[in-house]
Amino acid sequence: MNKETENLLRMLGLVLIFLVLMCVSLKRISNLEKHIKELENAPSDTVTVVKYDTIRITEPKLVYRYVSDTAFIVLNDQQIKHDTVKELVYLPREYMVYKDSTYRAVVSGVQPRLDSIEIYRPTITNTITKTIKKKTRFGIGPQAGVSYDGKKVKPYIGIGVHYNLMSW
Repeated sequence: MNKETENLLRMLGLVLIFLVLMCVSLKRISNLEKHIKELENAPSDTVTVVKYDTIRITEPKLVYRYVSDTAFIVLNDQQIKHDTVKELVYLPREYMVYKDSTYRAVVSGVQPRLDSIEIYRPTITNTITKTIKKKTRFGIGPQAGVSYDGKKVKPYIGIGVHYNLMSW
């Protein structure tokens, strides 16, 4: 083998290695895009769980209070048989608001008071599971490389069966 042929084979080998590296890089990029599309289009199972958190407030905080109107009530007092004493009593009707970051309660009436309040807030948990099938490592496709038969180094281009040791 002369030097020109050896240089040509080396150059061809370098070009083939460069082409293989380029193909591997492009394949990795396309596989990444393909995996993203598979993940977006994969069938999903959604499980929804609803739980209720109970908030118990035993001493609510009074935010404001005002008298909305006054009721006038006449009371009859019979102490003597024929003498009736009538008294006018003023009863204020109150409007009260109890409030915190987790609740709001409004009560109104004559001498109102809120003893306790319970709030049941739902907590919703969604679990989404996506399933992607893994592909087999065997395949058929184009191949390019360099072969060595013990005497000569020859370029090889063809179609063959392959097994992927690593996949991207």
